[in-house]
Amino acid sequence: MYGRAARRPESAVAAADPCPLCAFEETVVLQTTEPLDPGDRFVQFNLAAAGTSVSFSGCPRCAMVFRQPRPSATELNRYYADTLPPLEPGMMAGMGVTPALAAARYDVRYAGLFQELSPLAGSTPGHIADFGGWDGRSLKPWLANGWQATLVDPGAAGRPRVDDRIRSFSTAAEARAALPPAGVVTSYHCLEHLLDLGAWREEALSLGHPGTLWVIEVPFDVIHIRGLMAPRPMPASVVHEQHLNFFVPDSLRALGEHMGLDVEQVRIVVTEYWFGPIVGLRLVGRQRSAAPAALRPRFRDGAALRGFLARRLPLWKGWAGLKYRYFRWTHPPITSAEQAPSSITAPK
Repeated sequence: MYGRAARRPESAVAAADPCPLCAFEETVVLQTTEPLDPGDRFVQFNLAAAGTSVSFSGCPRCAMVFRQPRPSATELNRYYADTLPPLEPGMMAGMGVTPALAAARYDVRYAGLFQELSPLAGSTPGHIADFGGWDGRSLKPWLANGWQATLVDPGAAGRPRVDDRIRSFSTAAEARAALPPAGVVTSYHCLEHLLDLGAWREEALSLGHPGTLWVIEVPFDVIHIRGLMAPRPMPASVVHEQHLNFFVPDSLRALGEHMGLDVEQVRIVVTEYWFGPIVGLRLVGRQRSAAPAALRPRFRDGAALRGFLARRLPLWKGWAGLKYRYFRWTHPPITSAEQAPSSITAPK
């Protein structure tokens, strides 16, 4: 299957919208779904019209894979403000997860991240900012160890923070007007939801300064999209309606380069999430003083990108599967709120 898809002639690959990461215009459609039924969740949630198809497009310059058609900003805001919140309790209950258990799993996740990342940030507590962190839970371990913490999230104004010491702002511009730059900036599982990654890049960069440590994590869910490289349209049921952008290691590195970061690592990780372990991609880099350099093209054209994905996707999926099984073997499942860490200290 992969070989036949990889040899598909370039003329059979349709043109797509500009890339949401690097704005490259010569992107290509990699795959489309069958037409959406009126009962499909995309149609029910007003994210697409019945009879249309969802497509996955790729960017030869930065290797980004993204979804089309993209909802408008108004439609997306309505989904997250009005449609999704009433559904969340039922979604959690259907997976056997209570709010307390979800919070405990997040506390374990962020305690582990603090233990791993704090040595990279230096021994002296400073200022950390998190972009898109909902109620600021990822900042709890840093607060407990003497750091000042800032949350930047579009819905921050109407949402209680997990700790009143966290300063919250709706935009990076508001945060920068009130506070000095942060020495550490994090963003966990946020970028896959955004319409315009270029606008996010420019806004988020203002939070840091030369030398700032950046940690960006996204889900590695492109490896789970069944039929992405198949020669025939795939069912719409395999598409996550909340995710617009699907990163691979190359596109996450390209994001870091486009931000002007010295990228120190991009790797596949397995971490705890509210419903259990999840496979993701994590970038760690430091902000440079020089302006970001122009991105070098990753691939000469859409056919080269398609061939690359056809070869790499099964390898990535296999390696991610091994890491996932190792994580499950070495980390006991979190089944109660009592398993949340009572205290978190920086490693010696």
